[in-house]
Amino acid sequence: MDADDVKQSFAQEVGALVGSVKGALRTLAEAPAETDRLWDRSRDLHVIGGVAAVLAVDPTTRLAREMAGAVDAMRSGRPAMDPQDVALLLACCEHTDTLVEAVLRGAPAEERIAALLARSDGLVTRLAGATAGGTAATRQGGQGDAGAGPL
Repeated sequence: MDADDVKQSFAQEVGALVGSVKGALRTLAEAPAETDRLWDRSRDLHVIGGVAAVLAVDPTTRLAREMAGAVDAMRSGRPAMDPQDVALLLACCEHTDTLVEAVLRGAPAEERIAALLARSDGLVTRLAGATAGGTAATRQGGQGDAGAGPL
């Protein structure tokens, strides 16, 4: 298996894992008391972060680890998860998919990669605010629940 095969496998695996996390978040959005499924998916976020670290895909590593940390903190009730947190985590999942495609497959131009990396930093900051029990403005970063727009 060469490096391109490893990257391809990683992109497919991340897609599947992120899909399971998104499903759990959608369930939680519809039934806020149904947290068990998301807690089970916390492991998926840790796997994404760990494998991304091995492949030196730093932005994906950082975002996945922050997502896992946020879910773990919310799991212990610090803070309680609310609809804004669910929306933020869904935005992070969407961004993770896009970021993996961009970084591993080299699809977009350099400017687009720079924009994706900047958005990663913004999402990490918002997750840290949500985990610390930040205000709605901290959580949303003044950009709504989907961050800086479609990338």
